[in-house]
Amino acid sequence: MNNNISEKYRKYLIKVFLSSGEYLTVSGIDPQIGDDDVFLSDNKKVLLFSSLEELKIYLCDLNNDQIFDSNIIRKWIKELDNKEPYAEYNFIDQERVLKKWSNSPEINETNNQELKGFLDVMGFAQDLMNQFSNEEIKTILELEEIDKFYDSLYDSCVWISDDTFKLSRDLSNNLKSDFLAGKLKDLLREISLMFLIVK
Repeated sequence: MNNNISEKYRKYLIKVFLSSGEYLTVSGIDPQIGDDDVFLSDNKKVLLFSSLEELKIYLCDLNNDQIFDSNIIRKWIKELDNKEPYAEYNFIDQERVLKKWSNSPEINETNNQELKGFLDVMGFAQDLMNQFSNEEIKTILELEEIDKFYDSLYDSCVWISDDTFKLSRDLSNNLKSDFLAGKLKDLLREISLMFLIVK
């Protein structure tokens, strides 16, 4: 049911997993600025909430004037009938995967979901860069090594349905690169700086 309501209003409940806990936010289309998805924010950071109830209270408060597409988002949240997210972003898993890769001298096979997680992280980072004109994230995403990693990752796992698969030699070598691992850690850190937990 949530997906139908989300598609109707083009507003989406997003769950974010951080080391400090699980949080909810909203993304969606803001017709005043175009067809790109934006996140609920204070114009500087993505706003995160510990519960759906806290998120509803914030969105329904008419004094909160920084809510994008506020009339539509308020209709959407009132019709939202459960707390199932439209999408999830697990930043804890990606930190764990980076540690695993750095401790493994030979990476011949890995879990497809772990790799797809990095595609999600990089897409999330791209959205943050666009919405907030974040130069730090832009600098990391535009690095040649990151670009090659994204391309080889996309080619290796997007069209594969098995849980595990053999990595291409290029991707396997990229994963073992200290430089790449360092930049991915930097990217995760920059993303984490873009969150504001609302209490």
